[in-house]
Amino acid sequence: MITAGFYSTFLHELPVADLAAKLSQAGYKSVELNGDFWSNGFTPHVTPTFDAAGRADIARAIADAGMNISALSACLHLAKETAEERRAGIDYLKASIDLARDIGAPVVWVFTGRAFGGIDIATARKYLAAALEEVCDHAKNRGVKFGIEGCSMHIVAKADEYLELFRSIPGSDVRVAFDPTHFQLRGEDPVGAAELLFDRISNFHVKDSIGRYPDFKCVPLGTGEVDLKAVTDTLRRLGYEGAASVEYESHLFGWKTPTDDVIRDSRAFLRGLGI
Repeated sequence: MITAGFYSTFLHELPVADLAAKLSQAGYKSVELNGDFWSNGFTPHVTPTFDAAGRADIARAIADAGMNISALSACLHLAKETAEERRAGIDYLKASIDLARDIGAPVVWVFTGRAFGGIDIATARKYLAAALEEVCDHAKNRGVKFGIEGCSMHIVAKADEYLELFRSIPGSDVRVAFDPTHFQLRGEDPVGAAELLFDRISNFHVKDSIGRYPDFKCVPLGTGEVDLKAVTDTLRRLGYEGAASVEYESHLFGWKTPTDDVIRDSRAFLRGLGI
């Protein structure tokens, strides 16, 4: 069964205990926590700098609200120019996996990132593959799954690019944080992408958009061009049983909807999807 979740980026101003209470009251079952080392105006709710007591507090706050943690984001750019920068990124992801183990998050994911310093795409993807191979080994040893999300502007974004990446590191079980919006923005059918990548999908982001990259907007659920019902029905048919986590970013594109309304309306939208 697919369950209702919410990705905590939009709620970054709320302490974890407060956001968990709000989400639980609204009928959500899980929260995907933001632990990014990279920021687009969102303050992370948890990072590897948390000590043992801080980690225990996070896990307790979620449990006390009757919820669970579906995943932890640890986004940063891995295709950096220098070996030192790339090593710092890998080390952060490894520390985030240890954090996830301690707070009870089954999945950690990172976006595939941009290329920096004039690095060509082929080299950037090579750096990404090498980093993922090492980080996946660490995750396997910790009992945590590790995945990627290819944003529309990143070096891996389309389904065939994911598949090429997986072929380059055949021994690594890299998972997919599946966001249909990014495929839509690149002119690719999200349903087809879900079918191609299903065996790797570990978590599912529910978001809507209009336009095509780079001329696009993220819009409130149900007002855009992404056929989220078709995507959800496809994932359900294929056997997905994880969280459908609302990722609300419309406020970055001009919408000023109050937080409580976003939480309520998003939950109603998920119910319309049978979640």
